[in-house]
Amino acid sequence: MYFVSDATSGASVVGGDGARTGVANSDRAQPLWRALLTFLLCFFLLQLLWDHARGTPLERWFIERATAGTSAALINLLTPQELAVARGSSIVGRDGAINIRRGCEGIEALFLLIAACMAYPFAAPLRLAGIAAGSVLVFVVNQARLLTLYYSVRRAPALFDSIHGLIAPLVLIVCTVSFFIMMLEWDRRVRSTAPG
Repeated sequence: MYFVSDATSGASVVGGDGARTGVANSDRAQPLWRALLTFLLCFFLLQLLWDHARGTPLERWFIERATAGTSAALINLLTPQELAVARGSSIVGRDGAINIRRGCEGIEALFLLIAACMAYPFAAPLRLAGIAAGSVLVFVVNQARLLTLYYSVRRAPALFDSIHGLIAPLVLIVCTVSFFIMMLEWDRRVRSTAPG
């Protein structure tokens, strides 16, 4: 089986023998198993590297400064009376606190996006732009998730578990997958307008 993006119609095509009716052979065609293997290898390699970063200054910076520190700053911007501060991996406010543990920083969603971008035969500029823009998207959506969790501790504690365990992770994944689908559409449009 092959995974190809048809340059004429823009449709993604999965075929068995490469002799696809009405679809020109593409230099970017690759067997579906190779795309899946690339996706899995990239994802697990990124997970392995992040696991090796456990307890390092990189992990502490990412969780404590970039994630918790940014969330505390945003809380203070939205509700200055909260007087929120980042204490290690915790966001502590006037009447509430949340702890950002490993896995709450949105890194898995980012790794899924990067792996998908590496597995699909995007042109290099689109792949790099997608990874960069997707990183920003995941960070922003995860910040919104953390703010929702922080405010739910104070205003709707009964909803905290549902938001934390189901709703917020689902929103993060849906946003990430939607972004990847937009990249596929962009790729289709670029290919359909490309000369030749």
